[in-house]
Amino acid sequence: LLRDQEEWIKTHFKKWNIIRFGGLIGGGRHPGKSLSGRSGIKGRLWPVNLIHQEDAVGFLRKLISLGSFGETYDVVSDEHHTKEEFYGSYCRDQGLPLPQFDMTDASEGKLID
Repeated sequence: LLRDQEEWIKTHFKKWNIIRFGGLIGGGRHPGKSLSGRSGIKGRLWPVNLIHQEDAVGFLRKLISLGSFGETYDVVSDEHHTKEEFYGSYCRDQGLPLPQFDMTDASEGKLID
């Protein structure tokens, strides 16, 4: 459905950019909060594809200043810890119960670069 919407934008507008942000963190928003204490979480080895809200705003400002159109961007941080590392570290730092990952799941997920 999302791809169809992107194609609609491309065919109906002369000036367009498609911007696909990774998971948003910052300003009190962190996905580690919702994973804290949960068990059986799949994807422990998957890379996190996140972006801080300040970086997202900075990207938009730069793109606007360039006046560039007709591009599709996948925008994420260049740091890619595993879910297990990233969420575990956050929960330890915040004194929250650690998420319990499914240790039998060895899938590697998708890295957005």
